Amino acid sequence: MLAPHRLLHIDSSAGISAGVGMFLLSSWLAEWYRVSISLVLAVAAANLAYGLYSGSLVWRGRCSALQLRILVGANALWPLVCIAIIAAIYPQASVFGYLHFLAEGSFVGALAWLEWRHRQLLITPSSAECSRG
Repeated sequence: MLAPHRLLHIDSSAGISAGVGMFLLSSWLAEWYRVSISLVLAVAAANLAYGLYSGSLVWRGRCSALQLRILVGANALWPLVCIAIIAAIYPQASVFGYLHFLAEGSFVGALAWLEWRHRQLLITPSSAECSRG
């Protein structure tokens, strides 16, 4: 079973990887998905921001209730953003574009649910460590 403190590592790694990957492949993805490059770059930037924020909770060694609520709230909102993107790119996008945003929204929504479910294990007093190890 996955240790709850690993959720922030997964959240950070996934966001940073997706963001960097989308930046590096932005032209190709825009063409393959049949969407604008500005959309791909915006989603890449959002992924990178998510990844850096969740990573900051790991790197600082502590995680307050407010910091975790911000992360979970942003993660819970992202599936709605992905649905809005899918609606906005319909019908010109390729099936790969739809699948990407469906998968990303589902993955991030699952992270939000898991992080909220295990919030008591992720939140630490200000003097204790969060998610190290």
